[in-house]
Amino acid sequence: MRVSVIEEMAEVQSLDKPEQIQNYSHLADHFICRICEKYEDSDEIRLIFDRYDIPASLKQAARQKRQGQQDVIYYRITPSTLITKVTMKKLLSHTSTNDELEKYLAEQTIEYAERNRARAVVAYGCECKGTKRDTSYLKSDQEEADTKIVLHALDARANGATQIRIHSPDTDVFILAPRRYLSAIIMWCSDTGKDCKNKWFDVNDNDCNDKDDEVDDNESEYISDSVGEFN
Repeated sequence: MRVSVIEEMAEVQSLDKPEQIQNYSHLADHFICRICEKYEDSDEIRLIFDRYDIPASLKQAARQKRQGQQDVIYYRITPSTLITKVTMKKLLSHTSTNDELEKYLAEQTIEYAERNRARAVVAYGCECKGTKRDTSYLKSDQEEADTKIVLHALDARANGATQIRIHSPDTDVFILAPRRYLSAIIMWCSDTGKDCKNKWFDVNDNDCNDKDDEVDDNESEYISDSVGEFN
């Protein structure tokens, strides 16, 4: 089973916004269409979001420093909110908008996957939802997506994944992935844009692939320990 674990805000940031997109409902449809088309060769997709609801965090302070003196506008997220003349950059400039948008996109993605009987998992805020099984044990209050990506890739391995593709521009994931998995086929893509297919890296060390492909009891216990570690 091929599983794609995706840093979803990177996908949102690279998303184009055609003129016909007039509201958030249109944006969600466009986003889901992009994800389905891009990852159509995956048996399961896992969409992992950063958290934007921790006002005193170091990451939030870094975001504010990058914004500098530029004006940021909060756009309330409802399906009918008009965003025709709003650029994606401006739309994503306010953390409260990002927080509401990730929840809206995650829920819309899960609803679409359930209607189409597709395998999908979304992790946003402290929540985690899946279409084929209960994934509540993967709930995590970790702020950054990179550590959640590691957790979900490990969980995918324990649930039958024979190939795991990590889509993230974050090099932290590239460093963490080979440390955490020794027996799965892990690939990392640094580009979440359209040219992603040409930029794959196999992060597995051949010397680390001697472990049996079967998930043993120790690995299952490690997943349980990791859930606690990432909370």
